[in-house]
Formats: sequence, structure tokens, C-alpha cells
Amino acid sequence: MLKIYSYLTYLPPTLTAPQKLIYLIFKFMPLFLMSSFLITTLSTPTSPPIPVPFSTFLSHLSANAITSGVGISNRGNSLLSTVHYKTPSGRHVTQVPLGATGEMYKKLISKGTTFGALPPTSGEKLARKGTLLIPVLYMALVYRIYKRMTSGGAQGGTTGEVIGGSSIPNVTFDDVVGMDRERREVIEILDSMLDEGKYNRMGARTPKGVLMEGPPGTGKTLLAKALAGSGRVPMITVSGSDFMEVFVGRGASRVRELFKKAGKMGRCVIFIDEIDAVGKKRGIGFGGRGNDEQEQTLNALLAAMDGVKGNEGVVVLAATNRAEILDDALTRPGRFDRIVKVTLPDREGRGGIFQLHGSRLGGWGKGNVDVGRLADLTGGFSGAEIEGCCNEAAIRAVRRGGAGVRIEDFELAIKDFRVSRNKIGMFGM
Repeated sequence: MLKIYSYLTYLPPTLTAPQKLIYLIFKFMPLFLMSSFLITTLSTPTSPPIPVPFSTFLSHLSANAITSGVGISNRGNSLLSTVHYKTPSGRHVTQVPLGATGEMYKKLISKGTTFGALPPTSGEKLARKGTLLIPVLYMALVYRIYKRMTSGGAQGGTTGEVIGGSSIPNVTFDDVVGMDRERREVIEILDSMLDEGKYNRMGARTPKGVLMEGPPGTGKTLLAKALAGSGRVPMITVSGSDFMEVFVGRGASRVRELFKKAGKMGRCVIFIDEIDAVGKKRGIGFGGRGNDEQEQTLNALLAAMDGVKGNEGVVVLAATNRAEILDDALTRPGRFDRIVKVTLPDREGRGGIFQLHGSRLGGWGKGNVDVGRLADLTGGFSGAEIEGCCNEAAIRAVRRGGAGVRIEDFELAIKDFRVSRNKIGMFGM
């Protein structure tokens, strides 16, 4: 369905505004013709009346064979009247010769036959409405798509909206544990943002983009928040899917609006989560043809990141767990100057994460919990999974009515976590 909408709303970016309107008119012409044909077909009666001579009508009238009222009309010919009537053998139609109308009326009155103007049939009503409505709806559809495409399309328009909220996160590098190497790399980015002179004197520049790659839950978003929070700079957070739209060109316009907003803010961090939604390799699709909207949005993102050098203090951070599908033009140095591999924490890192989240739990630090044992039990766990186990352990402590968490609460929480997610660990847990 998305590909159908993309095709119907696609406009070649090289066309001028008048050319786009003409392009849309001819593009939707088959739809207009098909609708008109359908209305004509539906309005045509399935069993038309049998045409008979006027003399036959008079014979039926004289023999009292007419079983319904007589309908008289002048449709299609202003000189000859058309008479519709029904007999036991079926419906009939005849035309009244010139000069015979008066005689016909006298006979109808003398026989006491009901007659009057023939009302329009349901098919004729449908044809009338279709004749009026289809051209209006056709032009309204073309005009609406034209306005949306030219106001928010690929020729530099604006959607009238800017995606991504900006704020200074309440997270610092003190909240980042279990990833010492990744933490050092991001701290270095912050240092180059806050003290550019030190790096400029050495001939270095602040990296314009940092791509964080790693499994889900390893702390990529946390690192981005820590960078902005520790530097007390605003962070604009968006998702790759926020740029994707049914109408071709809308995503590209949103990219431009996002970087325009960041440029006005001065020193700030743009964080694009799940960038693989918009940064996939171009030309991947049926027959080697990719998605027009995704490719135009990616082209706009590439151009915008090239222009980051004019926005002093703007750093783009992006996160993905599928770096292998990203377009090479996006990941090259000059756009994403640094790629940070965010891995699962080791034993020491897992212990630090348990210490960080466990310190907020009741009864922690009373000798009831062996952090080393918990680190051994959670091999292959991410930081988010460890935080979830800590929360489940606290819930179990509440369930049993204890005064604080104990090692048994953590063991059962970890066991249930492994069973529910099919994670095979040490000691059969």
C-alpha cells in the first residue's frame, strides 16, 4: 500500500510548479476515465423497454392492456414525445408522431388511464450526479496532492512542522557504567565541543557525527543523553521513522527543518535513534529500484550533514543495531567521523550496572546481595536487561512482604528472565 501511495504521489524533482500540475493531471486521467466509464455502466438499465410503433401503443390503450401509468417525456428530442408504459408482456416505449399528441391525450382521458411526466430513473440520477461530482473530485484530488507536494516536497518547501523535541537531559556520565571504553570515546567528543581551541591548535576538529552501533539495550541512547547532560547542551531527539512519510519529499523537508532548528540553537546535540530506518543502502528493492521517499530523505540527510560545518557546536549522534545495511555514503568520514562499537558488558561491567541500579532498591547494601554472583549469573545480558532484572527482584521482594531485596529475589528474577527469553546461562539458569 505504501508503494502504491508513493507511486501516485511521486513528482519528478526537476519539474517546475506548472509542469508538476500538468504531470498530475495526466497521471490521474486514467482514474478519471475509469470512474466515468463505471458510472455510465451502472446508470445503463439492464433490461431496456421494448420499442413498439405508435399504432401498437394505441391498440394496447384501446384494449385496456396497459397495466400501469403512462410516462411521457421529451428526453433526447424536444419535438417528439416518448411514451413509456407496461403491459402483461413487458415494458414498452414508443414515440408520438408530430400532431398526434392531442389525440393521444384525449384517448388517455377517455380510457381513464393515469399519465404524467416520466420521473428520472435511479440510473439517470446516478449519471447526473456522477457527471457533476467526478470532475470536481478529480480536480480537487489533483489540487490537494499538488499543494502538499509543492509546499512540503523535494523542491525545498517546508512541512510547517519540526520534528524532535529539545531539552537538556538529566543524565551525566556518572550514570554510565559497564562500558568504560565507549564512555571514554564519547567524553572525548564532549571535550572537543567544550574546548575547541585546544583541538584547533593541534589542527584537529570536532567530529561532526558519531555512529553508535551495538545490540539493543546496551546503552546507546544513554551515552547520547550523558553527552548532552554533562555538557549542559540541548539535545534534539528523533527516530529514523519520524522522517518517513507516504508523500514523497515530506521526509526530506523534515530533515532540512531539523538541521535548520539545530543551527539556530547553536551548540547542541542531534540524536537520531534507529537511523537504519532512513539510512538504508539505496537501490535495494524489487528490480534494483528502492523506495523513492526513503532515498530522497537519505539524500537530504547527506546534504544536511555536509552542511553541519556551518553550524558551530552541532554534533550528530546516531544509533543502530544494523550498521551493515547503512549506505556507505552516510557512514563515511566527514559525515560520521567516528563509529563507536557498543558491546555487551563484561563481568566487571555487569557488576557495576547491578551496583548502580541496585543501590536504589530497599535493603541494598545490608549484605544480602552478592554482586559478583549476580554478574556471573547474567553472562550475555545487556544493561537494559540487568535493569529489568533489578526491577523484577524488587517486585518479588514486595510480593513476599520482605523489608528489602535478597539474593534469592535476584536469582529467581534472573531465572524467569532467561526462561521467558530462551537465554541459556550458567548453572542451568
